[in-house]
Amino acid sequence: MNDEKTIADLFDHKPFMVPKYQRGYRWQKVNVIDLLSDLLEFLGNDRQSYSLQPLVVKENGVYWNVVDGQQRLTTIAILLNYLQPQGKHYQIKYESRPKQQLILTDDDSNIDQYHVNQTYQSIEKWFENHSDVKDKFLKMLYDKLPGKHIKFIWFETPDDEVRTFIRLNKDKISLTNAELIKALLLRKGNFDMESTLMQKNVAVEWNSIESTFQDDAFWYFLRPEDDNRPTRVDFIFEIIKDMQLLDFTPNEDVIGNDQYSTFRYFHEYFKDRKQDAFTLIWRKVEMIYNIFCHWFNEIELYHYIGYLVFYENKGKDVIHELLQFWMEPAKTIDSFKDEIKKRIKDVVTKCSDLNETYELKGCPQKVGCKPVLVLFNIETILVRNRNMEKISNTQIVHKFPFHLLKKEKWDVEHISSNTDNPLDNIKSQKEWLKTFLLDSQIGEDFKSRIKLFIEGNDSNNFETLRKDLNAAQAKEIDKTERLEDDEDKNQIWNFCLLDQSTNRSYGNSIFPVKRRVIIGKESGKKFILNDDLTEKVEDTTIAYVPVCTINAFLKAYTTRSTSPREWTKEDAKAYKKAIYDCLKDFGITC
Repeated sequence: MNDEKTIADLFDHKPFMVPKYQRGYRWQKVNVIDLLSDLLEFLGNDRQSYSLQPLVVKENGVYWNVVDGQQRLTTIAILLNYLQPQGKHYQIKYESRPKQQLILTDDDSNIDQYHVNQTYQSIEKWFENHSDVKDKFLKMLYDKLPGKHIKFIWFETPDDEVRTFIRLNKDKISLTNAELIKALLLRKGNFDMESTLMQKNVAVEWNSIESTFQDDAFWYFLRPEDDNRPTRVDFIFEIIKDMQLLDFTPNEDVIGNDQYSTFRYFHEYFKDRKQDAFTLIWRKVEMIYNIFCHWFNEIELYHYIGYLVFYENKGKDVIHELLQFWMEPAKTIDSFKDEIKKRIKDVVTKCSDLNETYELKGCPQKVGCKPVLVLFNIETILVRNRNMEKISNTQIVHKFPFHLLKKEKWDVEHISSNTDNPLDNIKSQKEWLKTFLLDSQIGEDFKSRIKLFIEGNDSNNFETLRKDLNAAQAKEIDKTERLEDDEDKNQIWNFCLLDQSTNRSYGNSIFPVKRRVIIGKESGKKFILNDDLTEKVEDTTIAYVPVCTINAFLKAYTTRSTSPREWTKEDAKAYKKAIYDCLKDFGITC
């Protein structure tokens, strides 16, 4: 049965029983103040009815078992005990806490009684500042104040109470700060009859801002990867509060520090400035949103700010600091960029030496050079845009995807495998030999021997064939030009950025196989070279491959032709020089 009951209606009811499957009483000080403030606002407006949350009960002999709503039911009982200690109230029993009292006691050893005591003291302190309404509160709660009725939405469940409790509480989603603030901003009292169009326009703008933030490319340019809040426009209101952009500092006890502190801040601001609060707040919202859009659309600001958010956002909010700097009257865009570049230089200081060795005993892990590799990819994109602008006054649309950097778990990976592939199985041997068949410099006699092996007619002579081919190609790949030892293979000249899934998909493959995997990855294709040298294409998972990683596997940094079969020292040196040339202005040394 679904109904409404005033608090006074409950006085003549059976006592309530809170079953043992319910958690204990856990309201915080801010929850209590929220309730009292709401009741005070109700007392002062022209509304006649105030609805408390639904109270779901199940009849159980002499008791009403409380299935949902016990936190507020308990708080109202504590409030009644404070206002009229000897008065007629409804009774609550607790199955798991039979000695639970809803008054102030000296016992703080029990966690539930501790929270009851905290609530009682919060009520007591609140009425010290609102003593003039104490009598009206009492009359209102007893339903004796004309035109003011406080009601529970009363629901008697016919179902099994435990299943009902689980259903009501499973995946329960609370309103977000943004949803509460939206209701606060767009309520009719903020608009006169002539400005209803403004109300509609603000609602449309609100939805547009939220839609922009829901685009991960925009959101994760500004935010760390673990910020996955359901309504993202909250972030703007947090900034307004935290940066005190409204020049308003309310009582911290009223605001609290729980998930709804941002809403309470704006609720208090409305109470303080009822006439122009809406206009002042919305101007700040538009200002911050427009700044973010400018940063996102300006190619250098997007890349440099996105980089700082990724590397400086641990334990602090870089965006707040950058906004503060941006809004200083004397600052120009150029001085803003100079400040960002200075901070980026500080980020890469720890890994600025391109001759550093990683992974070996006593050396840092290879992830230590990731700031340089990320910046190398970013700056490569920016250089292309600058050069394009000089030619045609236009920019390339391509931007570095910070959202993918954060969501796809990119890591630092070896270009030439850290452990040599021993070519000790037929599959690896065939892959290695196929690269010679595609080489126009290889003579027909060698190609005939390779084909015989691939066809399975010479399977015992791989080592002899390998030795002869290496001897024939000695001039092409001199031993001194190979990345032979661990020290060679664990420097930045043999590292690139790659998403985790792509790296796992090719494992310890030889360089040509890795190259084919990477070339096809962005189109979701896997290119396989058959034994007869025809190409087979299979579908695979799509992943973004950073531009500098593609360039490395295409050997785009090497000015003369080197072996297609491996990443040579000449390739590595050219790659390292490209990193240095691109990033030397950020303090990189070589």
